[in-house]
Amino acid sequence: MHTELSEYAPPQSELREVRRQHLAIACLVGPLIGLAATAFQYVVSLVTRIEEVATAAISDPALRLLTLMLFSGTCGGVAGYVTQRIAPEAGGSGIPHVKSVLAHLTTLQGIRVLWVKFVGGALAIGSRFSLGREGPTIHMGAAIAAEINTRAKIPPHLRDHVIACGAGAGLAAAFNAPLAGFLFIIEELRREAHSITLGMALLATVLADAVVRFCFGAQPLLPTSDLISPSLDTLPAAIAITLVGTAGGLVFNETLMLFVQRAPTRAPAWLRGALIGCIVALCISYIPSITLDQHGAFHKYVGTNAGAHTTAAVLLGLCSMKLILTAACYATGIPGGIFAPMLVQGAFIGLGIGKLMALSGLAVPIDSVSALIGMTAFFAASVRAPFTGVVLLAEMTNGFTVLLPLMGAALIAYLIGEFSGLRPIYERLLTATQKPHLSETP
Repeated sequence: MHTELSEYAPPQSELREVRRQHLAIACLVGPLIGLAATAFQYVVSLVTRIEEVATAAISDPALRLLTLMLFSGTCGGVAGYVTQRIAPEAGGSGIPHVKSVLAHLTTLQGIRVLWVKFVGGALAIGSRFSLGREGPTIHMGAAIAAEINTRAKIPPHLRDHVIACGAGAGLAAAFNAPLAGFLFIIEELRREAHSITLGMALLATVLADAVVRFCFGAQPLLPTSDLISPSLDTLPAAIAITLVGTAGGLVFNETLMLFVQRAPTRAPAWLRGALIGCIVALCISYIPSITLDQHGAFHKYVGTNAGAHTTAAVLLGLCSMKLILTAACYATGIPGGIFAPMLVQGAFIGLGIGKLMALSGLAVPIDSVSALIGMTAFFAASVRAPFTGVVLLAEMTNGFTVLLPLMGAALIAYLIGEFSGLRPIYERLLTATQKPHLSETP
């Protein structure tokens, strides 16, 4: 006997009530994560400002370097100590830990992880370790969501959705990119398009971003005024940038994992953090460009006299040094993300290969577009989340006019990465986290 499907459908009133519950949870998660991201960004800037004021008052170069080493070494040491002592799972990016929680391989202690990530991440990133604040913000977003799950007694079938939405809201708040945060949930964390995830994710990411924009302004993170879609005669140069950027992303993954696996885990985390902090201080003094985040690198080298007079060899050399410094900083196990360092390396590759192509007589995209193509290819090859990468960079620059070349670069990088047989970086880091926690990098 044939039975109508509508007989099994829940009443519309019940569906409306379920949707209201989901939206109410998102309305709580989003603003709280926006406030946490705002406070985190402020404290990171405060730590950097304290460092700048303390060293600017010293005229003697040797004494200034010594003060800088003391400051960065202390910040790295304290960050390593609190992480190892209180919450080892709060070390590193945090995204692998969130993925393991969503895969039900481990649990998330909300308040403990939130506190350690905030303090350790602010000290490390504020003292200019080559790490980004997006990973910690994503991890803090997931930790806040986990705490809401516990305190609000969220039903078990909703808890993974809430944690994923919290993590995506963290990405949106870190980069002023709500659509990228939304896509990150779908593409990297949940890898499904359940109606619960879609509704909660969109509302949570928009509200988190709205809070940050209210506090810091609505301008894009990487404002550019000259973005134009490249002409067809620049296609060979754009493909060359994409291929080298893709190779850079794959090399980054291998190098990062090598440093993580070879890290001297028997040494206490505070010592590792302090030693790398001293190295960071030396880099700030002698090679400051490799300690820049994506905003600093973009501002210095795109469309400026400094960028115009910097050779391809210097840019590619900076990329190599940034790679080593990032891997060394991450291997300490202190809190810090890798999104920002990846984008910086991709920008250096895009600008450097663009200059090489120009020397050969080929037409090349303008500097800002070359940088964005390199950043997109690097990110897509490493993370294997091409849609997130494209939309993230478009939102960061308000560069929706160059979506087509960015999509092309992301597709090529993604396909090469998949056919290479090498796993995405967060999958590899997730595997590393399954070892028993002693003092190793999560």
